[in-house]
Amino acid sequence: MSEATISYVVLCHDNAPQVLRLARTIRAISSRSRVLIRHNQPPGFIDPPAAEASGAELLVSAIPCRWGHWSLVEATLEAFRRASELHDPDWIVLISGQDYPIRPLEPWETSLLSDGYDAMMSGEPLVDGHAGMTPGRNRERLKMRYTHRWHWLPRLNVISRLPLLMTRSVRRLWFKCLYPLQAVVVLNQLPRNEGWVLGIRRRAVRWSKERPIYKGSQWMALSRRAVATCVGGPETTDARDYFATTLVPDEAYFQTVLAGAPDLRIRWEPISWLRWQSDLVPHPDVIDESSLAIAVRAGTPFARKFDESTTPGILDLIDQTLLFGPAARWRATA
Repeated sequence: MSEATISYVVLCHDNAPQVLRLARTIRAISSRSRVLIRHNQPPGFIDPPAAEASGAELLVSAIPCRWGHWSLVEATLEAFRRASELHDPDWIVLISGQDYPIRPLEPWETSLLSDGYDAMMSGEPLVDGHAGMTPGRNRERLKMRYTHRWHWLPRLNVISRLPLLMTRSVRRLWFKCLYPLQAVVVLNQLPRNEGWVLGIRRRAVRWSKERPIYKGSQWMALSRRAVATCVGGPETTDARDYFATTLVPDEAYFQTVLAGAPDLRIRWEPISWLRWQSDLVPHPDVIDESSLAIAVRAGTPFARKFDESTTPGILDLIDQTLLFGPAARWRATA
């Protein structure tokens, strides 16, 4: 019987040297691993020889991705298909190019293969107030991503040219005075200068307390059966049609489809640690030594986001103390 294979799919869009280092590290600490790097950047961002030298295969995609858009789910499904064709893996692990392992992977992979689950991901039923989501307006804004039909507006970049203080004042005024209107119509500015989207409340939504829409992180580990459920069959057609008109479907499509599959078991735990900055447009903190210690205690196999230009030497520290040094050998047998 051949050894099981774990395929790590890396979605990336910048910082090619760090992505290649991530691939080399995964291959070095896991004998089961295969790596597929997916990007849609111009030729030369990461080319096949560079990917091969790092121990990875390359998928240069024709799908242009936009934050919050269905294209991110399409890109993920495309990458899952390619990884399945190339590696025939027992599990596929989806991570970003800003991730990095913070513990030896092989003990974690062994648990994936032996614990009887079909997926490991974060997620909660967004419709259920007892599921642990923050009550109040923040939770209602999250629900609107999936109760409204969203339309991407032309990028005029008007707001981005206004002073920051004025921009924040306009947003606060909108949420304070016009918040009740959002039950029907929502106007949201997307992060990363992606423009604006208009949401209009649907007459009917595909959720209930018995069959809720789940919300979680897009980074996950899926068994062969779970991948086949998400990628394939007629049973996902309605879900795809629905989520294609939602906002941030990459954080709900996979969780909802898999939670609704009666023959699949899900371990509701994240595979990657991160901490969000609290702002009008939240974004992940860059990990430094202090937050790395917190991430390690959380026990996840990966953490993000790492940026060597902001915290130089942080990946060397992980290699020396967690992955290849004496501490790594202790953690592998603990």
